[in-house]
Amino acid sequence: MRLTAMIAMALLATACASRSVTPDANEVKVSREAPSGDCQDLGRITGTSSTRKATNEQLLEDLKQDAAKKGANFVKVEEYSSLGTMVTGTAYLCP
Repeated sequence: MRLTAMIAMALLATACASRSVTPDANEVKVSREAPSGDCQDLGRITGTSSTRKATNEQLLEDLKQDAAKKGANFVKVEEYSSLGTMVTGTAYLCP
């Protein structure tokens, strides 16, 4: 009986550990060039910071998080704001 309960718990734990179909921000590739191949344009995205002391890396990290929320795995960077508090780009879902 105890073995059956342990097996059931193990099966439940593995069923809950399935991987998300939405890309993680760490999986989003960033480039200044348009993606090659048959990629789906998911629209404009922005990366922002509330401080002028933000680095480009921090802005890009926020941009990648916005892209991942839309299901994108590729971002083409379009423009940085003159104040250094925002970056804009286009999100794509590539095969």
